[in-house]
Amino acid sequence: MNGHTSIVQVDSKVQYFYSDLSRNVYGGDKLFKGVQFHFHAGSEHTVDNRRYDMEMHTVHTPSKLRRGIKYAAVGMLFSVDNYSIENVSN
Repeated sequence: MNGHTSIVQVDSKVQYFYSDLSRNVYGGDKLFKGVQFHFHAGSEHTVDNRRYDMEMHTVHTPSKLRRGIKYAAVGMLFSVDNYSIENVSN
């Protein structure tokens, strides 16, 4: 058991994303490739001590290993009660 409700591997042809934060702040690579995303039912992290219904992580690997940075992850929190429909275009 790894704490994930499901894991989705990403096709190797997925485009890269660029991270100035990785390069400028941590000295890592600037170019990352998406490799998978997974979900946690009951968020793994909190905001202002609030745990959310679900959390999704997208996981990325650098094109070149620099300063030992092997992965980059982006987390998104989801709530079924506390949502906003602002900025939704028709």
